[in-house]
Amino acid sequence: MAGFSRHFRFFTIGAGCILVAACITWHAQTGIPLAAALFDSTKTYRVTLQGGDQRIADHPRISGDSLTWAEPAPEHSLALPKRHGIPLSEINVVEVQGTSVWSTILGAYLAVALLFGVINCCPTGAL
Repeated sequence: MAGFSRHFRFFTIGAGCILVAACITWHAQTGIPLAAALFDSTKTYRVTLQGGDQRIADHPRISGDSLTWAEPAPEHSLALPKRHGIPLSEINVVEVQGTSVWSTILGAYLAVALLFGVINCCPTGAL
């Protein structure tokens, strides 16, 4: 049974990674000028700059001609949150973080298939 526990532990780690990766997707916001874009301050955005760099902005706000957000300080730290800002003119693409139902279903299906494979991969006596 010790071998099964080790395999099952690897399975749960792998299945968890698959499910988390499958649930989170980025949806590009197209068709609206960036200056007129409405940033919902309760969501997470990925912005691609003119140079190709990407930044993740949690709960951003538009302040004047810039997109600003605060990065929380580490837990149990007395440091203040770190403030970030990007001029709107430097942003090329804006994507909002969301979930995909079909990707989640596919991830769950793959996790179950992986569990079935782990349980049936070894002869009965080896587990």
